[in-house]
Amino acid sequence: MTQDRPDRLDRIEATLERVSQQLDNQVVVNAELRQSVSALVESANIHQQGIELLAREIREQGNEMRDLRTDVTQLQEFQRTTSAALDRISAVLDYLVRQPDNAAENEPTE
Repeated sequence: MTQDRPDRLDRIEATLERVSQQLDNQVVVNAELRQSVSALVESANIHQQGIELLAREIREQGNEMRDLRTDVTQLQEFQRTTSAALDRISAVLDYLVRQPDNAAENEPTE
């Protein structure tokens, strides 16, 4: 029986040593995981800021595109009204150019 106790104590000590070593290993793994998680959180925050910046840029470009469409529409309207005005001016000039010919024909000859 005395032989059983020292063997049993040796086994218990060996088991405690293994458990202690596993616990130490787990502590190291946990510390590494904390560092990894911190690095991932920091990286995620950086990416989130980048995405927010891109979203803001996209919104601004969308606003600029709407403004450009408005400008193009206004320019097209200006072009139509200018073209119509030039057509009327051209018609008036044609009329005025022909007018002296008609006036000369209607003048009494001496």
